[in-house]
Formats: sequence, structure tokens, C-alpha cells
Amino acid sequence: MAAQIVSDQVLMGCGVALLCLIGLRHEEWLLAESGRLRWLRRRVGDSPAAWILRAALLFGVTFGTLLASGVVRPLYAAAAPAGPQTPVVRVA
Repeated sequence: MAAQIVSDQVLMGCGVALLCLIGLRHEEWLLAESGRLRWLRRRVGDSPAAWILRAALLFGVTFGTLLASGVVRPLYAAAAPAGPQTPVVRVA
């Protein structure tokens, strides 16, 4: 069986989803050690800050999963015409 090359889109989507899942696992540490999240805790309180962090990380998991599965496409992929690409040669 020949090895297939995994596209950048799948790798990026899996990476985003994995990092967000790790972030969900270490939520308390992030809230205590991250300067921006400490600022958020002071601004809105402990419980709302935790829910904001969870919502952002769950959004990241969802986005990464959709990116890896091909539902969400990068801008360059949406702008590119379908089909094989032929190089354009311009003569000066």
C-alpha cells in the first residue's frame, strides 16, 4: 500500500483541535498562569472567565475538526479555480 501525503489543511485542523483539547484539559492552569486570562478573571470574575475560556477552546475544537474534515476551506482554496493548473507564461 502506497503512503499518502496528508494535506496541510488536515494537519492544521488536527493540530488546532488537539491544542484546544489540551487547553481544555489544563483550563485551571491556563487561567492561573496566562497574563491575559488573569486580566480576564479580574475583569469578569472567576466563573465567567472559565466559561469564556471553555467557549473559545470548544470553538477551536469545532473549527479544527471542520477544517480537517474539509467542511471549512482556507481562503486560497476557495479562491482557486477547480481543475488542473497550467502555468501562465508572460512574454515581455
